[in-house]
Amino acid sequence: MHQYMLGKVIYKTIILIVFSLIFFLVIDRNLVSAQTLTSPTYQLIDPSINSGGNALQSTASFKLFETIGDVDAAKFDSTTYSLGGGLNNNIVMTAPQITAAQPGGADPGTVCGGVGNIGDPAYGCYDKLKVTLASDGNPTDALYAIEVTEASDTNWTNKKYINFSTLVRDASLSTNTFATLATINALTYTVGSLNANTSYKFRSFAIQIANSAVFPSGGTYFDQSPYSATSTVSTKLPGIGLDIDIAANSTTPTSAPYTVSLGALSSSAVTTSPSAQGIYVKISTNANSGLTLSVNDSSNGLVEGAKIIGSADSSFNNTADLSTSIVGFGKVLRTGGNITNQGVGPAGITQTISSNYNNFGTDTVGKLATGIVTLASTNKPNTLIVSGYDLKARIASTTPSGSYTDTITYTLAGSF
Repeated sequence: MHQYMLGKVIYKTIILIVFSLIFFLVIDRNLVSAQTLTSPTYQLIDPSINSGGNALQSTASFKLFETIGDVDAAKFDSTTYSLGGGLNNNIVMTAPQITAAQPGGADPGTVCGGVGNIGDPAYGCYDKLKVTLASDGNPTDALYAIEVTEASDTNWTNKKYINFSTLVRDASLSTNTFATLATINALTYTVGSLNANTSYKFRSFAIQIANSAVFPSGGTYFDQSPYSATSTVSTKLPGIGLDIDIAANSTTPTSAPYTVSLGALSSSAVTTSPSAQGIYVKISTNANSGLTLSVNDSSNGLVEGAKIIGSADSSFNNTADLSTSIVGFGKVLRTGGNITNQGVGPAGITQTISSNYNNFGTDTVGKLATGIVTLASTNKPNTLIVSGYDLKARIASTTPSGSYTDTITYTLAGSF
C-alpha cells in the first residue's frame, strides 16, 4: 500500500515539474528582445529577432547598404560563371546591351559628310562615334557610364569615361560621366575628339543610386551591373573631294581634259561660253567646319604670247561689267549654279559664293589672277555640293587678233 502511494506521489511531482519548465521557457523567450545581450567581448543594445535585417544608411560622404543573415561572400566567380548571393545581389542592375557605330545610322554622311560612297575610307566621321544602349530590363531612371579605349588596349589600361556634357573623354568618373539611357541614345554622336583612322572599343555598366554626385575612386557601386559586352568600331580618314565637269548641267559627268571654247570674240557684244560647256565644280568633305574652294589663273587673263586680254578688265580690277563696252575676261556664277546640297550632310549647310563671282544673270565677271582667290566656301561637312560657272569675254576693235588661251586651276582645302 505504501509503495503504491509513493509511486503516485512521484508521478504527480514529475508532471508538475515538466509543466513548470514549459511555463518558464515561454516567459524567458518573450524577454529576449527586451534586454541587453552581453558577453565578455561584446554588447548588443536592445536587439530584436526577425527574419533578417537590412539597412540603407548614408551621410554626406558615404552610403551603406548591408544585410544580416546573407552569405558572407558577395560573389562567387570562375572563368565561366559569376554567382551573386544574398539580397544585395537581388538589386544589382542588369548589364546593358551596347552598339558602337559611325553616327548617322545607315548613312554616316548625314552627320559627317564624306568623300566617295558609303563604306569608303573617308566617308563618315573621322573624329567622333556613336554608342547606343539597350537597358535589358533596367528601370528608366537607371544611370549608365561608358568606358572607351583604343581596340589595341587589351586590358583597358588607358580607359577613359565619356563625359555626356562635353562629349569628350574624362580620366575619372564624375556626375557628367553618368546619364540615363534616353539621354545617351538621343545624342547625335556620343564622343568626339577621337583620333582619325583608329579602332575604338566601348563597354558600359549601369547603376541606380539616390546620390549620384559621390562616386567611388576605383571601386564599384553596391548596385553596379556587370560590364556589357564590348563593341568596337573605327573612325574614318579625314578627306576632301574635288571633281570638275564641263557640261550643260550638274548631273552629267565628264572626264579630263577639261576644255571650254569661247569661239570668236566680239567688240560689239559679250561672248559667253556655250551652254553645254558650263564649268561645274563638285566638292565634298567630312571636315567639321566645311571647306574653301579657291581659283587661280596662269596669266591674269587670256593670252597669246605677249598679247593679253586682262581679267577682270585691262586694269585687272576685281570685277568688271563687260556690258558697258569694257574689254575684259572673267567668270561668273551661272543662273541656278549655286547648288548647295546635292548630297547629304548635317542640317544648316550653306555654300557661300564670293561676291566677285556671284553676279549670276549679268555680264559682271570676277577676276581670274595668278594669285589664289576664294571662289566659294561651305560651313559644314557634306557629301556633294556643286557650283556652276560661265566664262565671259569682250574685246575692243583694236585688240590684236590671235588664239588666246588660259589655264584655270581650282584648289580645295578642308577646315578640320
